[in-house]
Amino acid sequence: MWRRPTISLVADPIEKIDSRFSCLPPQFLTYLVNDAKKLHLPNLLEMDAELLIFDITRDLRTGVVALSETQFVIDPLEGVNIIEGLTPETMNEEVFDKVFKGGERISFHTNWARFFPLWKRAFARSIEILSRKFSRLVLLEHYFTCKVNGVPYTYDLAPGAAETANIALEKMYDFARSFDCVSFVSLPRKLFITGREVPWGGPSDTHYLPEIYLLYAEKTAQLLFRDREDGSRAIIDQLFLRAAERDDLILQIQALTAERDQLATDNAAFAAARDAALEERDEMRARLESAADDRLTPSDDHAPATTENDAAFVERESAAIEARAIRAERDAAIAEKAAAVAERALALYEKEAMQRERDAAVADRDRIMGENAAIAAERNKEAHEKDAMRAERDAAIANAEAIAADRDRIMNENAAMAAEWSKEAHEKEAMRAERDNALADKHAFAADRDRVLAESAALLVERDRASGEIDEIIARLEAALAHSEELAAERDRLAAEKAALISERDYARDALLERPVGAA
Repeated sequence: MWRRPTISLVADPIEKIDSRFSCLPPQFLTYLVNDAKKLHLPNLLEMDAELLIFDITRDLRTGVVALSETQFVIDPLEGVNIIEGLTPETMNEEVFDKVFKGGERISFHTNWARFFPLWKRAFARSIEILSRKFSRLVLLEHYFTCKVNGVPYTYDLAPGAAETANIALEKMYDFARSFDCVSFVSLPRKLFITGREVPWGGPSDTHYLPEIYLLYAEKTAQLLFRDREDGSRAIIDQLFLRAAERDDLILQIQALTAERDQLATDNAAFAAARDAALEERDEMRARLESAADDRLTPSDDHAPATTENDAAFVERESAAIEARAIRAERDAAIAEKAAAVAERALALYEKEAMQRERDAAVADRDRIMGENAAIAAERNKEAHEKDAMRAERDAAIANAEAIAADRDRIMNENAAMAAEWSKEAHEKEAMRAERDNALADKHAFAADRDRVLAESAALLVERDRASGEIDEIIARLEAALAHSEELAAERDRLAAEKAALISERDYARDALLERPVGAA
């Protein structure tokens, strides 16, 4: 799951952080720098995983601040008491105006018409990036809840805001369903219950009882493994059973707490009555002692008897007052003892309740460990299958490499053959050129022979015969061009015949020159 608003997650990075940001708390400043430089998305893409499970409630819990048309960071005012380091003292309107001068605050509850188009564009961009990394994207269809242990209550958002957030979520989920690469895991909304047993810091609008996450795990496993048996019914039954038990426990604790408070009130009343009785005794004793002093003054012969009677009266009244005080103290002690008994009973009941919850948690842990072991076995099986597939892939790669090597060898051989053929073609071209030169020489020689031996019929016949033989030789050479050695031999023969013709010509010329003028 990513912990940044989607709009901020895929926005353009801010390379330079202005010095005015230095007034922020160090913990949040680190968070903001990472958010501004957009380091969270690369961290996601570096994960060695094929499955990404995420939700989009953070998009509604915290808005963004627009620093430009393409640069956004998380809104710190909406992160107060959520993000580490942000408190009402360290982040308020004054600090915000100082740090984000001119920054536009954008959230679903303040300007939905501005927020929703930006979110849709950012969500599409994030899915495009993440789908290239992860083979499976699973979106948990969370909804905000106002139910704690079955009792309606609002935690983080103002009354009615949770319902407004859920309406926004419905529209966002409708848009997300247009992406084929995103799978949904959905649960009935009545199951979303929070309470003091939830993970991640206690009750919250989007933190649920542990059974909800067991249900999500079960539904996700069913999504990935179609043949898996559905175990969600037992988890749902356990969820409602625990919620009912917690409701009963809360009611009993409330009753015991009320009884304890009543006993404490009674105890305070008894203590007040005791204190009043003691004060009354002290006042009565003081008045009696004063009256006794007055009466003990000797005035006549009956003074000793009067003094004795007054002393007895004082003792009697004092004893009565002390008896009332003792009774008040006794009643107060009884009340204190009753309160102590109620406190002990409440502590024992809470201890027993905690023991029951601990036993249930241990049972859950054991069951989850069993399920985890089964999942681990499934993963080991998948790992073995992946190893086998990798081995097959490696073998296929090796085979492809061998085929590529053979192909390269054949291509090299073909290149060598092509070079040889090119060489032969050049030789043939050279031979054709020599042949053409020979033919040119032949025609020159024939012209010369025609000029010199115009009157010699024998020489003309011989020339025609030689010409015919040369044509025949040329035809044979053109038929035998495929083989260079035959062409070379033919060339040699033609050269020899050429030499003979030249010799004959020279001989005929010499003979003609030696004949006397006028000889037949």
